[in-house]
Amino acid sequence: MSVFTETPLIIGVIVSILGIILAFSTLKPNKDEVTTLRDWSSREKWSGQIIETSLESWHQTDTKYGNDFLYDFTFTATINDTRKKYVAKGLVRPNEIHKIQKGLTLIIKYNADNPPRIAVIAIDYK
Repeated sequence: MSVFTETPLIIGVIVSILGIILAFSTLKPNKDEVTTLRDWSSREKWSGQIIETSLESWHQTDTKYGNDFLYDFTFTATINDTRKKYVAKGLVRPNEIHKIQKGLTLIIKYNADNPPRIAVIAIDYK
């Protein structure tokens, strides 16, 4: 009998390979999330226009930037002569999370690229 034809060895090798594949597939980052995070973190470097708009909805992401949380903010704006709903990343401090509500003024920076780069640069909590 050869060691390489033993059933427990073959099962062990297959389970190990499947475990490695599963580990790598769960660690793969979401491409859209990485793109929007890169756009947000480089917002000071790219040229663009700044507008104010009203917050419609928000969602906390799984990403933190230091101690602060990144949120997806949904708003309606006219960008590239098209009025539609957009989603942009914005940073919220932990002590300001309870202040987020519908109708707040968002200060947005956007670039006229296609697709546009959009980032929330400030939130007016008034």
